[in-house]
This record gives sequence, C-alpha cells and structure tokens, in this order.
Amino acid sequence: MQFSKFGEKFNRYSGITQLMDDLNDGLRTPGAIMLGGGNPAAIPAMLEYFHQASADMLANGDLVAAMANYDGPQGKDAFVKALAKLLRDTYGWTITEKNISLTNGSQSGFFYLFNLLAGKQPDGSHKKILLPIALSILAMVTRALMKISSSLITQRLNYSTVAYSNTMSILST
Repeated sequence: MQFSKFGEKFNRYSGITQLMDDLNDGLRTPGAIMLGGGNPAAIPAMLEYFHQASADMLANGDLVAAMANYDGPQGKDAFVKALAKLLRDTYGWTITEKNISLTNGSQSGFFYLFNLLAGKQPDGSHKKILLPIALSILAMVTRALMKISSSLITQRLNYSTVAYSNTMSILST
C-alpha cells in the first residue's frame, strides 16, 4: 500500500518501535524482571484498590456508563475540574480546567506539544524545542513531525547561549 509522506513517517521502524518490541518481548519471557518502560508498577495495595473501585463502579452503573460514552475533547469533565482544584489547592497555582489537556499517553502528549509549539510559525519563523539528552525522550522525538537537527542529538549545543534546564525550552531561530 502506498502511504502519504505523513503515513510513511509513522509506518517506518523507529527507536520507540524497537523499545516497545523489547518491552513486549520482556513481558513474554518467563522469569524476566520488568523494570518499567513507562508502565506503572503492580503494587498489591493499588491493585486491590483498583479492583474494589471497579467492582463498585460496575455495581452502581458508573463503569458501563464510562465505557459506553465518549468524554469531552479535554477528557472527563469531573476529572479535569478535580485535577485543576487539586493543583490550585496543593501548589497555589492559578489554574482552571482550561489549562489542562489529557492525552492517551506521554508519546501522544509530546507529539501534540511538539507540533503545537515547534516548527514553521505563521510569521514564517521556525521554532525548535531543545530537550535534555535522555534516551526515553529521544525515542519519542522520532515520532514527532518536526525536524531536530543532529547537532542537538549529538550534544553540539552552543552552551553560551542556551541555559541548561531540566524542562523543555522553546527557542526562536
């Protein structure tokens, strides 16, 4: 089948695809000790809590309602509002549900964020995102539509003009 350029980019084998294959192989290997890969740990107390919460939701109809209905584009309204309140109360942030966007995983979230903020801008300029060198993030970057120059990946940064940060920095070039 012939794919568009966009489709070709998503259909080719990449670093994140290899990582997911390796994690899948580990799950299928008897005696393997899984150390994460992005999945939450199976903590017995939390598994029991989830089991009980699921049973309660099934008994009162909330589970079927949640499974059989779409949430809004930002996610479940009640959850997003509760999360905004938690962040306000805990950290004193001036935040509302309009400041929160839920995604179906970190890869999708980074994909949306990178493409929302980086790349060609309406005024013709081009913005890049600089990331700390971390293999887990670099694997996700291979799925982004923007181009990241090899000089960023090989750490040939001009450190006199870029302040080191553990968070993403968006720079106009």
